[in-house]
Amino acid sequence: AQSSDITINDTSSGTTELTSMTVVTHTSGGDGTTAQVTAPGGIQAGDLLIIMEYGPDVTSNIDGQIPTGFTKIQDAEHAAVDQRIHYKIATGSESGTTYTGQTGSNENMWIGVFRGNVAITGVQILASLGVDNVTNPSINMGASNPSNGKQLIFVSNGTRSASTCNVNPSDPSSGWTTYDHIESGSGNEVQGIAWNFPGTSWDGVVNCSGSYGSSSRNTIVGCILDLSIT
Repeated sequence: AQSSDITINDTSSGTTELTSMTVVTHTSGGDGTTAQVTAPGGIQAGDLLIIMEYGPDVTSNIDGQIPTGFTKIQDAEHAAVDQRIHYKIATGSESGTTYTGQTGSNENMWIGVFRGNVAITGVQILASLGVDNVTNPSINMGASNPSNGKQLIFVSNGTRSASTCNVNPSDPSSGWTTYDHIESGSGNEVQGIAWNFPGTSWDGVVNCSGSYGSSSRNTIVGCILDLSIT
């Protein structure tokens, strides 16, 4: 009928910070008269979905035909070429869904599934920029805004009538994952993608240039996204 006082020391980590990010899967939809891609399997609630679309001779408005449920982040628009990026916080029901965007000729669409160590609940666009119709476009965005481990950088460039295209990041100086020459081999349209989750040593400024297989009508778009988990 007697008991002693005890102390419970909870040493569990109790994760409350977004500290890591990975692309668990990605896919592209190929050339077509409509930008289109089917979301890959395995998408979970709290994943961040990013769509990049690129194509020439677009017949719809730059703010029209945004993929269902997505928010447009930035575009680079020219009479011959349009490029756009969009985001969506996944509910977990997106796998197998086919998303559509701009109409024109040789339209491409890419989707990446970004997953943190904890579920993402909110997105704020800290900076974004699009540059078009120059030989070798580059992008500079951001300010003195040190990362607390929640900022995601996403950059993509595109070129027409070529089969080579890649992003060349220079700031931050490390931590990049790149996907070069998306849709290469057809000699029509091709893109490059780079992303970074920079952590605490970054000063908030992004610099990227592109390598292009064509000398004209090139584009580059990018953004810095602040991700929240509450």
